[in-house]
Amino acid sequence: MTDEGESRTFPREWRSKCESGRRAAVLLWSECHVVRTASLRRRLPGAVELVYDNYNALAIGYGSSEKLEDVVFSIACFPRWVRLFFFHGADLDDPDGLLEGAGAQVRSLKLANLSVFDDPKVQGLMAQALANAPPIEASKPSYIVVKSV
Repeated sequence: MTDEGESRTFPREWRSKCESGRRAAVLLWSECHVVRTASLRRRLPGAVELVYDNYNALAIGYGSSEKLEDVVFSIACFPRWVRLFFFHGADLDDPDGLLEGAGAQVRSLKLANLSVFDDPKVQGLMAQALANAPPIEASKPSYIVVKSV
């Protein structure tokens, strides 16, 4: 996604023509798939992917098992932006104040584009999150679990 809200995959005018129904869902899944493939799936071999389609976003969580408490990160694809969530983000040391949220557990940051994953500050937060989480065994095959909310 760009700062202006335009998708890296689909121009804004395409998305505005598909605001409801199956075509919009396909576009949203496609965009989320681009982020997922280019970033977390490649970086987390062996992770279980939990796919949730709720009323306002498509979310894909990554963890060591199918249990929600084992999710380390998730990507939530909203119609106009994408966010990276840290499920135990409140426990992370974030000296640069990158993470947003004030709840007891979850923190997130908006992904302006995929280069956010190359930012050393974001990589540091991700490394902390992985160090605090149950280990993801890279030797195991990844698999996807689809859930509804």
